[in-house]
Amino acid sequence: MKNKFILLAILLLGLVLRLYKINIPLADHHSWRQADTAAVARNFIKEGFTFLKPKIDNFVPLHPGVPNIERLFLVEPPIYNSIVAGVYSVLGVQVKFARVVSILFSLGSLIFLYLISAKFFGDKVGLLSAFFFAVIPYNVFYSRAVLPEPMIIFLTLGMFWFCLKWLETNSILHFTFFILHSALSFSQKSFPLFFLLPIVYLFWEKFKFS
Repeated sequence: MKNKFILLAILLLGLVLRLYKINIPLADHHSWRQADTAAVARNFIKEGFTFLKPKIDNFVPLHPGVPNIERLFLVEPPIYNSIVAGVYSVLGVQVKFARVVSILFSLGSLIFLYLISAKFFGDKVGLLSAFFFAVIPYNVFYSRAVLPEPMIIFLTLGMFWFCLKWLETNSILHFTFFILHSALSFSQKSFPLFFLLPIVYLFWEKFKFS
């Protein structure tokens, strides 16, 4: 019970740090990428939801020398942008709400990090991991940026945690969450693929050649 209260305190601390000047415009580090990400979500509201044709507010070519008259922004599938657009549709189109989406994903990542660390190294290490994740300034900045990375980190840590739980329990629910987190994570960026290395090891440890 004591560890739960400490974890809750760390979560609240992380939330307070991430809410500092939540209204500032997208003029900080990676401002162009943040602005484009936010523009996709805003245009989902202004111009209609077109998941396969996310649009930004400029005509930057998709490839050198190829015009981009439709203003398409074809990078990762716009899952994060769609979630932000859903929030915009309820609360209004304001950058602070996009930042809140990133913050919530970041706090979810903090919980997964605690669970994974505590499982392998004990509660003290788990709480320390959560604490440093909550307070390191570099992480505080990126966990409230209007970028898909906070969501990707959440999905990747969730993938690893639910894989652990599935291998322990053989629960179909854990397996479903493992597959869901994996599919969404791999659809976004390439770096979650590195987590396949420890996952392959976990599979080998349990199943060997069977």
